[in-house]
Amino acid sequence: MTLSPSPVAAPRWQLAVLLGAVALVLLAAFPYFEQVRNANELPRLLQAMSLVEQGEWAIDGPSQRGIPTGPDVARSPVDDRLYPNKPPGASVVGALAYVIARVGAEPPTLREFTWWARLLAGVVPVLIIAALAWLRLRRDYSGSVSAAAILLFVFGTPMFVYARLFYGHALAACLLYAGVLAIERGIARARVGVVGWGAALASLAITVEYGAAFAGLPIALMFVWPILRDRRVRADRRSHTTLAAIALGCALVPVIALSIYQRAAFGSAWVTGYHHAADPGFAQLHGQGLLGLGAPRWSNVVTHVLSPNTGLLVWSPLVVIACIGLGQLAWRAGPSRREARLQVGIFAAVVLVGLGLSFEGGWRVGPRYLVVALPMLLLGIAEYIAWALELGSARRRALAIGSLGAAASWSLLANSLAATLWPHLDPTNIAEPFGAVLVPLWREGLGPYGIPTWFRGGLSFTLALPIGAGLGALAWALIRGREQLRASLLLSFALGASLGALVPTLAIPRAVEAHPKTARNLKYIEKVYEPRVHAGKRTPGRSKDLANPI
Repeated sequence: MTLSPSPVAAPRWQLAVLLGAVALVLLAAFPYFEQVRNANELPRLLQAMSLVEQGEWAIDGPSQRGIPTGPDVARSPVDDRLYPNKPPGASVVGALAYVIARVGAEPPTLREFTWWARLLAGVVPVLIIAALAWLRLRRDYSGSVSAAAILLFVFGTPMFVYARLFYGHALAACLLYAGVLAIERGIARARVGVVGWGAALASLAITVEYGAAFAGLPIALMFVWPILRDRRVRADRRSHTTLAAIALGCALVPVIALSIYQRAAFGSAWVTGYHHAADPGFAQLHGQGLLGLGAPRWSNVVTHVLSPNTGLLVWSPLVVIACIGLGQLAWRAGPSRREARLQVGIFAAVVLVGLGLSFEGGWRVGPRYLVVALPMLLLGIAEYIAWALELGSARRRALAIGSLGAAASWSLLANSLAATLWPHLDPTNIAEPFGAVLVPLWREGLGPYGIPTWFRGGLSFTLALPIGAGLGALAWALIRGREQLRASLLLSFALGASLGALVPTLAIPRAVEAHPKTARNLKYIEKVYEPRVHAGKRTPGRSKDLANPI
Protein backbone atom coordinates (compact mmCIF):
# COMPACT_ATOMS: atom_id res chain seq x y z
CA MET A 1 0.00 0.00 0.00
CA THR A 2 1.38 3.42 -0.90
CA LEU A 3 0.56 6.97 -0.03
CA SER A 4 -0.26 8.95 -3.14
CA PRO A 5 1.46 12.30 -3.45
CA SER A 6 -0.33 15.53 -4.08
CA PRO A 7 -1.62 15.83 -7.66
CA VAL A 8 0.38 19.06 -7.92
CA ALA A 9 3.99 18.49 -8.93
CA ALA A 10 6.45 18.82 -6.06
CA PRO A 11 8.07 22.29 -5.98
CA ARG A 12 11.74 22.34 -6.88
CA TRP A 13 12.59 24.14 -3.66
CA GLN A 14 11.73 21.01 -1.69
CA LEU A 15 14.45 19.04 -3.47
CA ALA A 16 16.86 21.97 -3.06
CA VAL A 17 16.20 22.10 0.69
CA LEU A 18 16.64 18.33 1.00
CA LEU A 19 19.95 18.32 -0.89
CA GLY A 20 21.13 21.36 1.04
CA ALA A 21 20.43 19.62 4.35
CA VAL A 22 22.23 16.45 3.25
CA ALA A 23 25.22 18.43 1.98
CA LEU A 24 25.38 20.48 5.19
CA VAL A 25 25.55 17.36 7.35
CA LEU A 26 28.01 15.49 5.13
CA LEU A 27 30.38 18.47 5.05
CA ALA A 28 30.00 19.34 8.72
CA ALA A 29 32.93 17.10 9.68
CA PHE A 30 36.11 15.96 7.96
CA PRO A 31 37.56 12.92 9.78
CA TYR A 32 41.16 12.91 8.59
CA PHE A 33 44.07 11.38 10.51
CA GLU A 34 47.39 11.70 8.74
CA GLN A 35 49.25 9.10 10.80
CA VAL A 36 46.61 6.44 10.18
CA ARG A 37 47.49 6.23 6.47
CA ASN A 38 44.27 4.77 5.15
CA ALA A 39 45.27 1.84 2.92
CA ASN A 40 42.07 2.06 0.86
CA GLU A 41 42.44 5.72 -0.01
CA LEU A 42 46.20 6.08 -0.54
CA PRO A 43 46.61 3.93 -3.71
CA ARG A 44 43.74 5.77 -5.38
CA LEU A 45 45.16 9.15 -4.36
CA LEU A 46 48.58 8.19 -5.70
CA GLN A 47 47.11 6.95 -8.98
CA ALA A 48 45.15 10.17 -9.38
CA MET A 49 48.33 12.18 -8.86
CA SER A 50 50.17 10.02 -11.39
CA LEU A 51 47.42 10.47 -13.98
CA VAL A 52 47.64 14.26 -13.70
CA GLU A 53 51.40 14.64 -13.41
CA GLN A 54 52.79 11.81 -15.54
CA GLY A 55 49.77 10.70 -17.55
CA GLU A 56 50.24 7.09 -16.43
CA TRP A 57 48.42 4.58 -14.25
CA ALA A 58 51.41 3.28 -12.26
CA ILE A 59 51.91 4.86 -8.84
CA ASP A 60 55.68 4.48 -8.40
CA GLY A 61 56.37 8.16 -9.12
CA PRO A 62 54.10 9.78 -6.51
CA SER A 63 54.95 7.08 -3.96
CA GLN A 64 58.58 8.26 -4.00
CA ARG A 65 57.54 11.45 -2.21
CA GLY A 66 57.47 9.69 1.11
CA ILE A 67 53.80 8.68 0.94
CA PRO A 68 53.58 4.93 1.66
CA THR A 69 51.43 2.94 -0.72
CA GLY A 70 50.03 0.56 1.89
CA PRO A 71 49.13 -3.09 1.23
CA ASP A 72 46.35 -2.51 -1.34
CA VAL A 73 48.71 -2.50 -4.33
CA ALA A 74 49.69 -4.94 -7.07
CA ARG A 75 53.02 -5.62 -8.76
CA SER A 76 52.61 -5.68 -12.53
CA PRO A 77 54.09 -8.65 -14.41
CA VAL A 78 54.30 -6.39 -17.48
CA ASP A 79 56.57 -3.57 -16.27
CA ASP A 80 57.27 -4.59 -12.63
CA ARG A 81 55.68 -1.35 -11.41
CA LEU A 82 53.09 -0.79 -8.68
CA TYR A 83 49.39 -0.24 -9.36
CA PRO A 84 46.36 -0.16 -7.06
CA ASN A 85 44.83 -3.63 -6.79
CA LYS A 86 41.42 -2.01 -7.37
CA PRO A 87 39.71 -0.94 -10.61
CA PRO A 88 40.67 2.58 -11.73
CA GLY A 89 37.29 4.30 -11.88
CA ALA A 90 37.57 6.14 -8.57
CA SER A 91 41.10 7.24 -9.45
CA VAL A 92 39.76 9.05 -12.52
CA VAL A 93 37.45 11.07 -10.29
CA GLY A 94 40.38 11.55 -7.93
CA ALA A 95 42.41 12.99 -10.79
CA LEU A 96 39.76 15.68 -11.26
CA ALA A 97 39.94 16.36 -7.53
CA TYR A 98 43.72 16.71 -7.77
CA VAL A 99 43.41 19.19 -10.62
CA ILE A 100 41.04 21.30 -8.53
CA ALA A 101 43.20 21.00 -5.40
CA ARG A 102 46.23 22.28 -7.32
CA VAL A 103 44.53 25.53 -8.26
CA GLY A 104 46.36 28.31 -6.45
CA ALA A 105 49.84 29.53 -5.74
CA GLU A 106 50.78 26.77 -3.30
CA PRO A 107 50.69 23.02 -4.00
CA PRO A 108 48.08 21.19 -1.90
CA THR A 109 48.88 19.11 1.12
CA LEU A 110 47.78 15.50 1.25
CA ARG A 111 44.98 16.50 3.63
CA GLU A 112 43.67 19.13 1.20
CA PHE A 113 43.82 16.73 -1.73
CA THR A 114 42.03 14.06 0.31
CA TRP A 115 39.24 16.53 1.12
CA TRP A 116 38.61 17.22 -2.58
CA ALA A 117 38.76 13.52 -3.46
CA ARG A 118 36.25 12.67 -0.75
CA LEU A 119 34.01 15.50 -1.91
CA LEU A 120 33.86 14.39 -5.54
CA ALA A 121 33.83 10.61 -4.99
CA GLY A 122 31.84 10.50 -1.75
CA VAL A 123 29.68 13.51 -1.00
CA VAL A 124 28.63 14.33 -4.56
CA PRO A 125 27.59 10.74 -5.45
CA VAL A 126 25.44 10.54 -2.32
CA LEU A 127 23.80 13.84 -3.22
CA ILE A 128 23.06 12.42 -6.67
CA ILE A 129 21.56 9.30 -5.07
CA ALA A 130 19.36 11.53 -2.89
CA ALA A 131 18.21 13.57 -5.89
CA LEU A 132 17.41 10.48 -7.98
CA ALA A 133 15.61 8.87 -5.06
CA TRP A 134 13.49 11.98 -4.56
CA LEU A 135 12.44 12.01 -8.20
CA ARG A 136 11.61 8.30 -8.05
CA LEU A 137 9.81 8.21 -4.69
CA ARG A 138 7.70 11.28 -5.39
CA ARG A 139 5.92 9.33 -8.11
CA ASP A 140 4.31 7.11 -5.47
CA TYR A 141 4.73 8.77 -2.07
CA SER A 142 4.17 12.09 -0.38
CA GLY A 143 7.00 14.57 0.02
CA SER A 144 7.29 13.96 3.76
CA VAL A 145 7.54 10.18 3.33
CA SER A 146 10.06 10.54 0.51
CA ALA A 147 12.25 12.95 2.47
CA ALA A 148 12.14 10.74 5.56
CA ALA A 149 13.17 7.65 3.57
CA ILE A 150 16.09 9.48 1.94
CA LEU A 151 17.43 11.00 5.16
CA LEU A 152 17.13 7.68 6.98
CA PHE A 153 19.02 5.96 4.16
CA VAL A 154 21.83 8.52 3.97
CA PHE A 155 22.42 8.92 7.71
CA GLY A 156 21.14 5.58 9.01
CA THR A 157 23.27 3.18 6.96
CA PRO A 158 27.04 2.82 6.41
CA MET A 159 26.55 4.99 3.31
CA PHE A 160 26.99 7.93 5.71
CA VAL A 161 30.51 6.75 6.55
CA TYR A 162 31.58 6.09 2.98
CA ALA A 163 30.22 9.43 1.81
CA ARG A 164 33.06 10.92 3.87
CA LEU A 165 35.78 8.62 2.54
CA PHE A 166 37.56 8.08 -0.78
CA TYR A 167 36.83 4.34 -0.86
CA GLY A 168 34.80 4.24 -4.08
CA HIS A 169 31.79 2.55 -2.49
CA ALA A 170 29.58 5.64 -2.66
CA LEU A 171 30.60 6.33 -6.26
CA ALA A 172 29.90 2.74 -7.35
CA ALA A 173 26.55 2.76 -5.53
CA CYS A 174 25.57 6.00 -7.28
CA LEU A 175 26.40 4.64 -10.73
CA LEU A 176 24.59 1.35 -10.11
CA TYR A 177 21.49 3.01 -8.65
CA ALA A 178 21.28 5.56 -11.47
CA GLY A 179 21.65 2.79 -14.01
CA VAL A 180 19.00 0.57 -12.45
CA LEU A 181 16.47 3.43 -12.27
CA ALA A 182 17.13 4.30 -15.92
CA ILE A 183 16.83 0.69 -17.07
CA GLU A 184 13.52 0.24 -15.29
CA ARG A 185 12.20 3.55 -16.59
CA GLY A 186 13.31 2.75 -20.12
CA ILE A 187 11.63 -0.67 -20.10
CA ALA A 188 8.40 0.76 -18.68
CA ARG A 189 8.24 3.34 -21.47
CA ALA A 190 9.88 1.19 -24.18
CA ARG A 191 12.60 3.80 -24.69
CA VAL A 192 15.70 2.20 -26.16
CA GLY A 193 17.98 5.16 -25.47
CA VAL A 194 17.11 5.29 -21.79
CA VAL A 195 17.69 1.55 -21.40
CA GLY A 196 21.07 1.82 -23.11
CA TRP A 197 22.11 4.79 -20.98
CA GLY A 198 21.07 2.96 -17.82
CA ALA A 199 22.97 -0.18 -18.78
CA ALA A 200 26.12 1.85 -19.43
CA LEU A 201 25.85 3.59 -16.05
CA ALA A 202 25.27 0.35 -14.16
CA SER A 203 28.20 -1.25 -15.96
CA LEU A 204 30.39 1.76 -15.24
CA ALA A 205 30.08 0.89 -11.54
CA ILE A 206 32.27 -2.15 -12.25
CA THR A 207 35.15 0.15 -13.18
CA VAL A 208 34.95 1.50 -9.61
CA GLU A 209 34.18 -1.70 -7.70
CA TYR A 210 34.43 -5.22 -9.11
CA GLY A 211 31.61 -6.48 -6.87
CA ALA A 212 29.09 -4.38 -8.81
CA ALA A 213 29.38 -6.93 -11.62
CA PHE A 214 27.15 -9.34 -9.73
CA ALA A 215 24.24 -6.90 -10.05
CA GLY A 216 24.27 -7.85 -13.72
CA LEU A 217 22.75 -11.25 -12.96
CA PRO A 218 19.37 -9.94 -11.72
CA ILE A 219 19.37 -7.29 -14.45
CA ALA A 220 19.90 -9.93 -17.13
CA LEU A 221 17.22 -12.12 -15.57
CA MET A 222 14.78 -9.20 -15.73
CA PHE A 223 15.15 -9.19 -19.53
CA VAL A 224 15.02 -12.96 -20.00
CA TRP A 225 12.32 -14.02 -17.54
CA PRO A 226 9.37 -12.17 -19.14
CA ILE A 227 10.12 -13.74 -22.53
CA LEU A 228 9.86 -17.18 -20.93
CA ARG A 229 6.67 -16.55 -18.95
CA ASP A 230 4.61 -13.70 -20.38
CA ARG A 231 2.64 -14.36 -23.55
CA ARG A 232 2.31 -10.68 -24.30
CA VAL A 233 6.07 -10.25 -24.19
CA ARG A 234 6.57 -13.34 -26.36
CA ALA A 235 4.16 -11.86 -28.90
CA ASP A 236 6.31 -8.74 -29.02
CA ARG A 237 9.57 -10.66 -28.73
CA ARG A 238 11.36 -8.50 -31.30
CA SER A 239 10.83 -5.28 -29.35
CA HIS A 240 11.85 -6.86 -26.07
CA THR A 241 14.88 -8.51 -27.65
CA THR A 242 15.95 -5.16 -29.07
CA LEU A 243 15.88 -3.61 -25.60
CA ALA A 244 17.94 -6.49 -24.22
CA ALA A 245 20.47 -6.25 -27.06
CA ILE A 246 20.88 -2.51 -26.63
CA ALA A 247 21.35 -2.95 -22.88
CA LEU A 248 23.99 -5.63 -23.42
CA GLY A 249 25.84 -3.60 -26.05
CA CYS A 250 25.97 -0.46 -23.93
CA ALA A 251 26.96 -2.41 -20.82
CA LEU A 252 29.94 -3.87 -22.67
CA VAL A 253 31.50 -0.46 -23.35
CA PRO A 254 32.75 0.19 -19.78
CA VAL A 255 33.71 -3.48 -19.45
CA ILE A 256 35.85 -3.28 -22.58
CA ALA A 257 37.50 -0.10 -21.30
CA LEU A 258 38.28 -1.85 -18.02
CA SER A 259 39.67 -4.84 -19.91
CA ILE A 260 42.01 -2.56 -21.87
CA TYR A 261 43.31 -1.10 -18.60
CA GLN A 262 43.83 -4.56 -17.10
CA ARG A 263 45.69 -5.78 -20.17
CA ALA A 264 47.99 -2.76 -20.16
CA ALA A 265 48.66 -2.97 -16.42
CA PHE A 266 48.63 -6.71 -15.77
CA GLY A 267 49.09 -8.36 -19.14
CA SER A 268 45.60 -9.76 -19.74
CA ALA A 269 42.06 -8.48 -20.03
CA TRP A 270 41.00 -11.24 -17.63
CA VAL A 271 43.54 -10.42 -14.93
CA THR A 272 42.94 -7.87 -12.17
CA GLY A 273 45.22 -6.31 -9.61
CA TYR A 274 44.02 -8.83 -7.07
CA HIS A 275 45.75 -11.58 -9.09
CA HIS A 276 49.09 -9.86 -8.49
CA ALA A 277 48.67 -8.49 -4.96
CA ALA A 278 52.05 -7.32 -3.69
CA ASP A 279 51.25 -8.09 -0.06
CA PRO A 280 51.75 -11.85 0.62
CA GLY A 281 48.79 -12.01 3.01
CA PHE A 282 46.48 -10.36 0.50
CA ALA A 283 47.76 -12.61 -2.27
CA GLN A 284 46.90 -15.68 -0.22
CA LEU A 285 43.36 -14.48 0.54
CA HIS A 286 42.61 -13.39 -3.01
CA GLY A 287 44.09 -16.59 -4.36
CA GLN A 288 41.31 -18.68 -2.83
CA GLY A 289 38.49 -19.62 -5.20
CA LEU A 290 37.60 -16.92 -7.74
CA LEU A 291 39.59 -13.90 -6.52
CA GLY A 292 38.81 -14.89 -2.96
CA LEU A 293 35.20 -15.74 -3.72
CA GLY A 294 33.82 -19.13 -2.80
CA ALA A 295 30.61 -20.66 -1.52
CA PRO A 296 28.71 -18.76 1.20
CA ARG A 297 29.81 -19.72 4.71
CA TRP A 298 28.08 -19.44 8.07
CA SER A 299 31.15 -17.71 9.51
CA ASN A 300 30.62 -14.92 6.98
CA VAL A 301 26.96 -14.65 7.96
CA VAL A 302 28.14 -13.95 11.49
CA THR A 303 30.87 -11.54 10.34
CA HIS A 304 28.91 -9.53 7.80
CA VAL A 305 25.37 -9.72 9.18
CA LEU A 306 25.27 -10.54 12.90
CA SER A 307 28.61 -9.61 14.46
CA PRO A 308 28.48 -6.82 17.10
CA ASN A 309 31.45 -5.08 15.49
CA THR A 310 30.95 -5.57 11.73
CA GLY A 311 27.43 -6.98 11.17
CA LEU A 312 25.06 -5.06 8.94
CA LEU A 313 22.11 -5.66 11.26
CA VAL A 314 24.08 -4.20 14.17
CA TRP A 315 25.14 -1.12 12.26
CA SER A 316 21.82 -0.62 10.50
CA PRO A 317 18.74 -2.56 11.67
CA LEU A 318 16.95 -0.17 9.35
CA VAL A 319 17.83 -2.71 6.66
CA VAL A 320 15.20 -5.06 8.12
CA ILE A 321 12.58 -2.33 7.81
CA ALA A 322 13.60 -1.71 4.21
CA CYS A 323 13.51 -5.40 3.30
CA ILE A 324 9.99 -5.73 4.71
CA GLY A 325 8.78 -2.80 2.61
CA LEU A 326 10.59 -3.93 -0.52
CA GLY A 327 9.35 -7.49 -0.05
CA GLN A 328 5.77 -6.30 0.14
CA LEU A 329 6.12 -4.42 -3.14
CA ALA A 330 7.80 -7.39 -4.79
CA TRP A 331 5.07 -9.79 -3.63
CA ARG A 332 2.00 -7.64 -4.28
CA ALA A 333 0.75 -7.04 -7.80
CA GLY A 334 1.17 -3.43 -8.79
CA PRO A 335 3.08 -0.96 -10.96
CA SER A 336 6.19 -1.15 -8.75
CA ARG A 337 6.34 -4.95 -8.60
CA ARG A 338 8.93 -5.51 -11.33
CA GLU A 339 11.12 -2.70 -10.04
CA ALA A 340 10.95 -4.01 -6.48
CA ARG A 341 11.82 -7.52 -7.60
CA LEU A 342 14.82 -6.24 -9.52
CA GLN A 343 16.10 -4.29 -6.54
CA VAL A 344 15.51 -7.19 -4.16
CA GLY A 345 17.42 -9.41 -6.56
CA ILE A 346 20.38 -7.03 -6.77
CA PHE A 347 20.60 -6.60 -3.02
CA ALA A 348 20.29 -10.35 -2.45
CA ALA A 349 22.93 -11.13 -5.10
CA VAL A 350 25.46 -8.72 -3.59
CA VAL A 351 24.80 -10.03 -0.07
CA LEU A 352 25.16 -13.63 -1.24
CA VAL A 353 28.45 -12.85 -2.95
CA GLY A 354 29.69 -11.09 0.18
CA LEU A 355 28.96 -14.19 2.24
CA GLY A 356 31.34 -16.15 0.03
CA LEU A 357 34.36 -13.87 0.33
CA SER A 358 37.50 -15.25 1.93
CA PHE A 359 38.50 -11.78 3.16
CA GLU A 360 36.55 -9.42 5.39
CA GLY A 361 37.46 -5.93 4.26
CA GLY A 362 40.11 -4.50 6.60
CA TRP A 363 39.26 -1.24 8.32
CA ARG A 364 35.57 -0.72 7.87
CA VAL A 365 32.21 0.29 9.28
CA GLY A 366 29.85 -2.59 8.67
CA PRO A 367 30.27 -4.92 5.68
CA ARG A 368 31.61 -2.36 3.23
CA TYR A 369 31.35 -4.64 0.18
CA LEU A 370 27.56 -4.49 0.52
CA VAL A 371 27.41 -0.68 0.36
CA VAL A 372 27.17 -0.72 -3.44
CA ALA A 373 23.70 -2.30 -3.16
CA LEU A 374 22.33 -0.22 -0.27
CA PRO A 375 20.45 2.29 -2.49
CA MET A 376 18.26 -0.60 -3.61
CA LEU A 377 16.60 -0.35 -0.18
CA LEU A 378 15.36 3.22 -0.56
CA LEU A 379 12.07 2.18 -2.11
CA GLY A 380 11.53 -0.32 0.71
CA ILE A 381 12.03 2.29 3.45
CA ALA A 382 9.42 4.58 1.88
CA GLU A 383 6.98 1.71 1.41
CA TYR A 384 7.33 0.58 5.03
CA ILE A 385 6.56 4.09 6.33
CA ALA A 386 3.50 4.35 4.09
CA TRP A 387 2.35 0.83 5.00
CA ALA A 388 2.71 1.44 8.74
CA LEU A 389 0.59 4.57 8.53
CA GLU A 390 -2.20 2.77 6.66
CA LEU A 391 -2.53 -0.22 9.01
CA GLY A 392 -6.09 -0.58 10.22
CA SER A 393 -5.37 -2.22 13.56
CA ALA A 394 -4.22 0.26 16.20
CA ARG A 395 -2.08 -2.41 17.90
CA ARG A 396 -0.34 -3.43 14.69
CA ARG A 397 0.16 0.20 13.73
CA ALA A 398 1.73 1.00 17.10
CA LEU A 399 4.03 -2.03 16.82
CA ALA A 400 5.07 -1.17 13.26
CA ILE A 401 5.79 2.48 14.06
CA GLY A 402 7.52 1.64 17.33
CA SER A 403 9.79 -0.81 15.48
CA LEU A 404 10.46 1.83 12.86
CA GLY A 405 11.41 4.37 15.53
CA ALA A 406 13.72 1.92 17.27
CA ALA A 407 15.47 0.87 14.06
CA ALA A 408 15.79 4.48 12.90
CA SER A 409 17.30 5.90 16.11
CA TRP A 410 19.66 2.92 16.54
CA SER A 411 20.87 3.18 12.93
CA LEU A 412 21.20 6.96 12.93
CA LEU A 413 23.13 7.04 16.19
CA ALA A 414 25.51 4.22 15.28
CA ASN A 415 26.43 5.55 11.85
CA SER A 416 26.59 9.19 12.95
CA LEU A 417 29.14 8.30 15.64
CA ALA A 418 31.34 6.35 13.23
CA ALA A 419 31.06 8.77 10.30
CA THR A 420 31.95 11.73 12.48
CA LEU A 421 34.42 10.42 15.03
CA TRP A 422 36.34 7.41 13.66
CA PRO A 423 35.42 5.76 10.33
CA HIS A 424 38.53 3.51 10.33
CA LEU A 425 37.44 0.77 12.71
CA ASP A 426 39.77 -2.24 12.84
CA PRO A 427 37.73 -5.17 14.18
CA THR A 428 40.91 -7.14 14.90
CA ASN A 429 41.28 -5.52 18.31
CA ILE A 430 37.67 -4.46 18.90
CA ALA A 431 34.93 -6.74 20.20
CA GLU A 432 32.32 -4.02 19.68
CA PRO A 433 33.04 -0.47 18.48
CA PHE A 434 30.55 1.59 20.46
CA GLY A 435 31.78 1.24 24.01
CA ALA A 436 35.36 0.53 22.92
CA VAL A 437 35.94 3.53 20.62
CA LEU A 438 33.04 5.75 19.62
CA VAL A 439 31.31 6.63 22.89
CA PRO A 440 34.66 7.27 24.69
CA LEU A 441 35.77 9.62 21.90
CA TRP A 442 32.50 11.51 22.19
CA ARG A 443 32.75 11.76 25.97
CA GLU A 444 36.28 13.13 25.71
CA GLY A 445 35.17 15.72 23.16
CA LEU A 446 37.53 14.56 20.43
CA GLY A 447 36.10 15.84 17.19
CA PRO A 448 37.73 15.89 13.73
CA TYR A 449 38.26 18.81 11.38
CA GLY A 450 35.17 20.83 10.54
CA ILE A 451 33.59 20.61 13.99
CA PRO A 452 32.61 24.14 15.11
CA THR A 453 34.74 25.29 18.02
CA TRP A 454 33.33 28.75 18.60
CA PHE A 455 30.77 27.46 21.10
CA ARG A 456 30.71 24.73 23.72
CA GLY A 457 29.06 21.54 22.59
CA GLY A 458 30.09 21.89 18.95
CA LEU A 459 30.82 18.16 18.72
CA SER A 460 27.49 17.13 20.22
CA PHE A 461 25.71 19.61 17.95
CA THR A 462 27.41 18.14 14.87
CA LEU A 463 26.46 14.62 15.95
CA ALA A 464 22.89 15.74 16.60
CA LEU A 465 22.47 17.13 13.06
CA PRO A 466 22.04 13.82 11.20
CA ILE A 467 20.16 12.17 14.06
CA GLY A 468 17.78 15.09 14.39
CA ALA A 469 17.32 15.34 10.63
CA GLY A 470 16.43 11.67 10.29
CA LEU A 471 14.13 11.41 13.29
CA GLY A 472 12.60 14.83 12.66
CA ALA A 473 11.74 13.99 9.07
CA LEU A 474 10.25 10.67 10.14
CA ALA A 475 8.15 12.31 12.87
CA TRP A 476 6.91 14.87 10.34
CA ALA A 477 5.95 12.10 7.94
CA LEU A 478 3.94 10.43 10.70
CA ILE A 479 2.16 13.68 11.55
CA ARG A 480 1.41 14.48 7.91
CA GLY A 481 0.39 10.96 6.98
CA ARG A 482 -2.22 10.22 9.63
CA GLU A 483 -4.87 12.77 10.51
CA GLN A 484 -6.20 10.69 13.39
CA LEU A 485 -4.45 9.25 16.41
CA ARG A 486 -1.40 11.49 16.01
CA ALA A 487 -0.64 11.46 19.72
CA SER A 488 -0.62 7.66 19.94
CA LEU A 489 1.48 7.40 16.78
CA LEU A 490 4.09 9.81 18.09
CA LEU A 491 4.08 8.09 21.48
CA SER A 492 4.81 4.73 19.88
CA PHE A 493 7.49 6.35 17.74
CA ALA A 494 9.09 8.14 20.71
CA LEU A 495 9.16 4.99 22.85
CA GLY A 496 10.71 2.99 20.03
CA ALA A 497 13.27 5.69 19.29
CA SER A 498 14.26 5.92 22.95
CA LEU A 499 14.76 2.17 23.23
CA GLY A 500 16.68 2.07 19.95
CA ALA A 501 19.13 4.76 21.08
CA LEU A 502 20.02 2.72 24.16
CA VAL A 503 21.18 -0.32 22.20
CA PRO A 504 24.47 0.96 20.70
CA THR A 505 25.32 3.21 23.63
CA LEU A 506 24.47 0.92 26.58
CA ALA A 507 23.12 -2.52 25.67
CA ILE A 508 25.81 -3.69 23.22
CA PRO A 509 28.80 -2.41 25.24
CA ARG A 510 27.49 -4.15 28.36
CA ALA A 511 26.49 -7.38 26.62
CA VAL A 512 29.77 -7.92 24.73
CA GLU A 513 32.95 -8.75 26.59
CA ALA A 514 35.67 -6.23 25.81
CA HIS A 515 38.67 -7.26 23.73
CA PRO A 516 41.92 -7.60 25.74
CA LYS A 517 43.52 -4.86 23.61
CA THR A 518 40.61 -2.41 23.86
CA ALA A 519 42.42 0.08 26.09
CA ARG A 520 45.60 -0.04 24.00
CA ASN A 521 43.61 0.42 20.80
CA LEU A 522 41.74 3.44 22.18
CA LYS A 523 45.00 4.95 23.42
CA TYR A 524 46.46 4.66 19.92
CA ILE A 525 43.41 6.34 18.37
CA GLU A 526 43.65 9.22 20.83
CA LYS A 527 47.36 9.55 20.10
CA VAL A 528 46.92 9.97 16.34
CA TYR A 529 43.68 11.96 16.51
CA GLU A 530 43.47 15.20 14.57
CA PRO A 531 43.16 17.97 15.42
CA ARG A 532 44.78 17.72 18.81
CA VAL A 533 43.23 19.29 21.89
CA HIS A 534 45.60 21.11 24.29
CA ALA A 535 44.35 23.29 27.13
CA GLY A 536 40.98 23.58 25.49
CA LYS A 537 42.45 24.63 22.13
CA ARG A 538 42.25 22.55 18.97
CA THR A 539 45.43 22.51 16.88
CA PRO A 540 46.46 20.47 13.84
CA GLY A 541 48.36 17.29 14.56
CA ARG A 542 52.09 17.37 13.98
CA SER A 543 52.23 15.57 10.71
CA LYS A 544 54.63 15.69 7.82
CA ASP A 545 51.64 16.24 5.57
CA LEU A 546 50.74 19.62 7.06
CA ALA A 547 54.31 20.87 6.86
CA ASN A 548 55.12 19.80 3.31
CA PRO A 549 52.84 20.06 0.26
CA ILE A 550 52.66 17.00 -1.94
